Amino acid sequence: MDKQSCAAVIKHYRRVYFRATKKGKREILEVLIGLTGYHRKYLIRRLGDPGQPAKYLRRHKPSPYAPVLEKLKELWTYGKYPCSRRFKVMIPIYLDALVRFGEITLTDEEKRLIGRISERTIDRHLKAERRQLTLKARSGTKPGTLLKSQIPVKMWTDWDQAKPGFLEIDSVHHNGGNPSGFYGYTVSLEDVATGWHENQAHLGKSEAYTLEAIDLAGQRFPFPVLGLDFDTGGEFVNWHLKQYCDRKRITYTRARQGVKNDQCYVEQSNWSQVREYVGYSRYDQAEQVKRLNQIYRVMSDYLNYFQAKERCVKKTRNGARVKRVFETRTPYQQILAQPDIPQAVKNRLTKHYLTLNPKQLLKNIVGLQQLLSRLGNKICGATNGR
Repeated sequence: MDKQSCAAVIKHYRRVYFRATKKGKREILEVLIGLTGYHRKYLIRRLGDPGQPAKYLRRHKPSPYAPVLEKLKELWTYGKYPCSRRFKVMIPIYLDALVRFGEITLTDEEKRLIGRISERTIDRHLKAERRQLTLKARSGTKPGTLLKSQIPVKMWTDWDQAKPGFLEIDSVHHNGGNPSGFYGYTVSLEDVATGWHENQAHLGKSEAYTLEAIDLAGQRFPFPVLGLDFDTGGEFVNWHLKQYCDRKRITYTRARQGVKNDQCYVEQSNWSQVREYVGYSRYDQAEQVKRLNQIYRVMSDYLNYFQAKERCVKKTRNGARVKRVFETRTPYQQILAQPDIPQAVKNRLTKHYLTLNPKQLLKNIVGLQQLLSRLGNKICGATNGR
């Protein structure tokens, strides 16, 4: 049968097909497949619209999540634009805190809709907003696996990455691309088991100042520090830190020089938990370092209580394929699930969590960032005026 004859047959059956029941449509399709030889799906498209037989029209079904899309985008903004897998975990955390502080109002139906939305649906509805975000710069530091047993300096306990208290530490430089002179540094510390992260800025690369920053940041962890793992930088490989670890009975190990994947936990946080908030500018004044530490105090509550992290909890190998299973939680949720942490500590953290408003924390961070920027402009202006 030629194309014209096929078109005439399809036109003849179109209105009958449009009014037929499901069983009747199936019978008509079987007849037309035998007459024309066309594919079943092609015939369904041709028969589906009586007014425009040759045009494939996509059905636009309204999304059931349309009433809550604006609220969803608002939560996504407060969460600093996370990926859908992290955002899905963060949604109930943000809703609980924002509703508690009256920052957002939702009906029971809206809460139900937001709670049941899937990761793929989140990606689809936020696709346009995500496209508008500019690609941010990446850290220039070398990414890096946790070194447990190679090149130990002093071992008081076995390194256990499943137990809270074993930290990876790294130093982030704030030289603005010019490594000469005297400028600020940030000591970045991350717990391997829970993902709890703390930062402490100091001026100069002195061993004593670095040790003081490590001690101050370590005191803010909700559990005792049991181990430190670091790269081969001179600010860490020195007698000051060795004697400090010996005195505190802290496991003391260093990464292998030139090994690409050593210190992966803290290295991957140098962008998301340092650079993204304070940038790549040069900070070489005491007032700037003070502002950095103010930002880090607020960031500690925002990141550890409201920002979910993905951690690989299981690997299975099948030939050349490796299947990884990930767990997505906030550091605070990880601590609540840890059997090694006393209940009194968990209760203290929960009491503090109930006082935190993520929207206000983000506003405070932005305000301090603006103060830091104005301070930098003021110092540059004074320097240029001399």
